[in-house]
Amino acid sequence: KFIKDGYKKIGFIGGNKNFKVSKDRLKGYLDALKQNNIPINKNIIVEAENFTESLGFKAMEKILKKEIPNIVITAEDLLAVGAN
Repeated sequence: KFIKDGYKKIGFIGGNKNFKVSKDRLKGYLDALKQNNIPINKNIIVEAENFTESLGFKAMEKILKKEIPNIVITAEDLLAVGAN
């Protein structure tokens, strides 16, 4: 949806990479970028240690210190609340 709406600088906040759900969501994000010829920008991808609001907030701070994306997708609602 976001790519069809013209967004190209799409950030991602995921959870602990030891969780299958985190791996799957990151893979889906990366696959969508590749399929749409959007370069992968590691500055706007952060994997948090867990799914908490405070870690979502810290992840968003980390992204914004490096670059400002058009939009950020999160792997879980608590991360989204914290990132907001």
